[in-house]
Amino acid sequence: MATLPVQSAELLTDQPPRARRRRLVSVRIFLGLLALFAIGSGWVVLRGYRQLAAIEAIETLGGYVDQAPVGPPWLRRLLGEDQMRMFDEVIFVDLTDTEISDTALHHIRGFTSLKTLRLYSTQVTDAGLLHLHGLTALRVIDLGGTQVTDVGLKHIRGLTSLNVLNLGGTQVTDAGLQHLRGLTALEDLDLSRTQVKDAGLHHLSALSVLKWLSLERTEVTDAGLRPLCGLVCLKGVSLDGTKVTDTGLQLLSRNLALESLELRATQVTDIGLQHLAGQGTLENLSLDGTQVSDAGLRHLRGLTALNGLNLGDTKVTDVGLKHLHGLTALRWLFLQHTQVTEAGVTELRQALRNTRIYWPRRVLSDPQGAPSQAGP
Repeated sequence: MATLPVQSAELLTDQPPRARRRRLVSVRIFLGLLALFAIGSGWVVLRGYRQLAAIEAIETLGGYVDQAPVGPPWLRRLLGEDQMRMFDEVIFVDLTDTEISDTALHHIRGFTSLKTLRLYSTQVTDAGLLHLHGLTALRVIDLGGTQVTDVGLKHIRGLTSLNVLNLGGTQVTDAGLQHLRGLTALEDLDLSRTQVKDAGLHHLSALSVLKWLSLERTEVTDAGLRPLCGLVCLKGVSLDGTKVTDTGLQLLSRNLALESLELRATQVTDIGLQHLAGQGTLENLSLDGTQVSDAGLRHLRGLTALNGLNLGDTKVTDVGLKHLHGLTALRWLFLQHTQVTEAGVTELRQALRNTRIYWPRRVLSDPQGAPSQAGP
């Protein structure tokens, strides 16, 4: 049987050969994209189920999870809010006071959008912090009261977006603070009740935007405060129960942006308070349990922005209260266990009508009106 020449066969078709080839290529591309879409969709769904399982595991432990919604409204209506938990971004996890273990902490590894993680008062150790690797969106980590040591801090030194870090009540020492030097976005650092002493505080000099620092109940002395003098953004320092004296207060006074200073149960005296005379931005001052007396209060007369003042367990008398008459911004004043009398407090009330005065265990002045029972 005779066959047509190639040229004749081509003439019998509706389209030229190049068009047919283009159509075949287009079909292949379409099928390839369809396969990729199927594979990609399957992966997204699988990842979603894993996320949902992780959320449920955390909630079973008594934890709390918050998410940021993603996806168009029509999809949320179609699937429902419960199913959308598979796809919504996990941004907040609170496991405070739960039985979370180092092993169980692996549930957070897939939460790449996580911004806040609270593990306060748990049994988490250094091993558990391995699961934080890669969670670079983290802004807040609360490890207060955990079993974390210096070794564990190695696992968070790469989280350079951190703004808030609570290490209070952990086993961290001076050596561990070297791992914080690279956390240059850190604004709030709690080192209270740790093993930190003077030697480690020089590592904090690299934290140029640090605003709030707690060294409460540590062995820090005046010498340890020197590296803090260069932290020009520092607004609040808690030194309760430390070995800081008037000398340390002189060092801190170089920072004119201080808004809060807590000196409870330190060796600060009247002499030290003279260094606060120029702190016009100071809003909160705790001096309870110090050696402060009437003579020292005259140095506070210029602190017109002062909003809260604690003078409990000091040597203050009615004479000293007269120095406070001009502090009209005061909203609360603690005078428990001082030598002031009702006559002195009554006179002070006339000058500071918007101030709540706690003495000895009741409010003698209430901005809302009648006196009410309260305690510190």
